[in-house]
Amino acid sequence: MGMCKCGGLTESKPISNYEVPGTLLGIENVTLVNGVVDEACKECGKGKITIPDIPGLIAAVAITRVKLPFKLNSREIRYFRKALNVTAKEMANYLKVTPETVSRWENEKMPVAEQAEIFLRLIVIALLQSKAEAVDPEMDAVAKMNVQAVFDRSALAKMMHFVRVLKDRKTEAVPLWRDERKVANG
Repeated sequence: MGMCKCGGLTESKPISNYEVPGTLLGIENVTLVNGVVDEACKECGKGKITIPDIPGLIAAVAITRVKLPFKLNSREIRYFRKALNVTAKEMANYLKVTPETVSRWENEKMPVAEQAEIFLRLIVIALLQSKAEAVDPEMDAVAKMNVQAVFDRSALAKMMHFVRVLKDRKTEAVPLWRDERKVANG
């Protein structure tokens, strides 16, 4: 129990399945399982949803999405760039393309070639895996992936579930986000 600004006591309760609004993370179809807390004031009724370790969640979501064999869309490409905290020019340097090409991908003016998409996926894993230690990077499977151009968005939603787990480090156990299942194809 905590205190609200009104002086009333707040009560916290875990949310078993929380569908994250796309506007919050910048990517759709993410569900958090037993990792979110709903805090509400008993006096005034005001409340808030608390999601721990947003940077770790962003990295876990990015890595999990690149492991799924479905064609990336423009919003997802932009999400990866923001998750990596790089400019379009920096992303272009990683991918050996022009900044204009990255812009065209993000604005749906040009599709991403399959080789560039696989390379992008591998870069996302390589640069974010230290922030999402509980997510298996599966780089070999991603490198061999057959990207499916057509898919049902509801199938994607069923695969983007994340749970909080404790990962043992030498000195302590650290809570991290982990994807609920192995998802890459080979």
